[in-house]
Amino acid sequence: MLALAGFVSPVSAVSFGVGVPTIQTLPETPSRLEVGARAVGELAGGEARSFRIFLDADRYLRVVVETKGFGAALLLFGPDGKEVSRAEGSDGPAETTEISLVSAVPGEHRLELHSSSKEAPAGHYEIRIGDLRVATAEDRSRVAAVAAVAEAERLRTEGSEDALRKATQKYEESAVLWHAARDPIGEAKSLGGIGEVFNDLGESRRALEYHERALEALRATPDRAAQARAWNNVGYTHHLLGE
Repeated sequence: MLALAGFVSPVSAVSFGVGVPTIQTLPETPSRLEVGARAVGELAGGEARSFRIFLDADRYLRVVVETKGFGAALLLFGPDGKEVSRAEGSDGPAETTEISLVSAVPGEHRLELHSSSKEAPAGHYEIRIGDLRVATAEDRSRVAAVAAVAEAERLRTEGSEDALRKATQKYEESAVLWHAARDPIGEAKSLGGIGEVFNDLGESRRALEYHERALEALRATPDRAAQARAWNNVGYTHHLLGE
């Protein structure tokens, strides 16, 4: 999965040359991850890797981590050492996790890569910068949407009726933000999340409304797999309704 931030060196020092990205072997001390380069290595449960990134203010950063054999847990810290973003991927044979942010202040940021399970065996990882640019309004909406989804999913894990209803509100907030970011797939996932929660609450008629909205959001996209999942959610909800 992706799921929630990234790294960089000073923009003036970044090389945007064309060609195959450089492979970096990570030292024990935090290393700098450059645009156009990849950092590769192995990581086991209980271990961590750290990377330094200098960001100018108001920069949108998206970092992509591909893992084999373990799920990635990512933490991003600002120049003051305070956590500014986190993301956790799924455990699986091959997973992709993303983390993004819009930098509030200039300075050195730090990214930490952990295994999401302390008992995980050693697995392979590859890290690269997916995007780095001056932040746009759409970028800000995208980062805010990721944060809203993360809060919705946290509330779902609590399981109480009150928490589940609050989760639908956060998903609704994220759907609006995804729409503003012109990301129909993100919007559809949030709408589908609302439908799932309403099904859990036994309110399948309301769930159907959101699953159908998710399907509508996906009609103009080429993502057939996402459309198939949306159709499946619509069909399952009709089944719950006895239709």
